[in-house]
Amino acid sequence: MIPVYIIILLIHLLWTIWLSVTPGHTQPFNYYYNLSSGLFFLLPLIHSLHNLRKTATLGRSLPLWITTFASLTIAQLIWSYYNIFANIPAPFPGIGDIFWLLYYPCQFAILLSIDTGVKPKLSLGTISTFLFLALIFASYTTSFQFFTGNQAQPLLVNLLSFVYPFADALLAALSLTLLQQQRANGFRYLSFLTTAYLLTTVGDVLFAHSTSNQSYWNGNIVDFIFALAHFVLALAVFQLINHRTQNPVNQPLPAS
Repeated sequence: MIPVYIIILLIHLLWTIWLSVTPGHTQPFNYYYNLSSGLFFLLPLIHSLHNLRKTATLGRSLPLWITTFASLTIAQLIWSYYNIFANIPAPFPGIGDIFWLLYYPCQFAILLSIDTGVKPKLSLGTISTFLFLALIFASYTTSFQFFTGNQAQPLLVNLLSFVYPFADALLAALSLTLLQQQRANGFRYLSFLTTAYLLTTVGDVLFAHSTSNQSYWNGNIVDFIFALAHFVLALAVFQLINHRTQNPVNQPLPAS
């Protein structure tokens, strides 16, 4: 499965480069880019569903991962529908945001359910630190509207431009906290998750900027960053399933 993910990622890298030097950014190949990047949701979803019968050995997180990838698949299909059939390059905000947002409670629940063999210790200082970092990311994104003279955007746009990077940074900070405190177990799995969350944070900040100044187009570097983040997320699930199907139910995730 991993070689398939790598091939898909390389195709999207070359695709982004090709689109960058191709005149016009509202062509069918631009719109098919994000539709095909949905494979990073669909393939892990199929893989997870295939292993659903092994839930007893995979723990509580597999149903959450299935919900995550199902919601992301639906969101990507809605985005692509507006691209291809309505010729709307960036349907934001839109119905798809309902499913994009569902991703966050699932990911928080996954992080809190990780069995690494060590009980996490989230002190008040730690919580305050990652809340502060999350606020910095989100505030930077929304304040960009004022620097570009684009203050007149709808309230929902400003709200989502704040919520997405805030939630991303919160996930990244929580994952980093667990990663630092639990180096003995689950290091690779948490490393994948942390990397995916950090990439998504960067992607959402850049997306908010590009949609604000109307420079966004499908298949650009922002979408490749998202594709890379989802590639890493798919690796995390593959690593989880691969470990849990080969080890006893109570054995924590490996360090490497």
